[in-house]
Amino acid sequence: MQRSNVCFFFDKLQLVKALYDYTATVPEEFNFVAGDIIAVTEVERTGWWTGHRLGSKAVDRQIFPSNYTVVIQL
Repeated sequence: MQRSNVCFFFDKLQLVKALYDYTATVPEEFNFVAGDIIAVTEVERTGWWTGHRLGSKAVDRQIFPSNYTVVIQL
């Protein structure tokens, strides 16, 4: 997967909620299940966003498919 250089950063915490289960297919991705909350750190026009699943022991930010999620309005 080739990643675009165009991305957006949030100046405040942005959260999304997983609508569906997702199983990572490459090491740069992470698994999540429907209902998981993900903190977003970068939004790319490709649809692959960067973030981490809340409650996860992993601290590394990884990519995930944004079309499996919905933005939570804070």
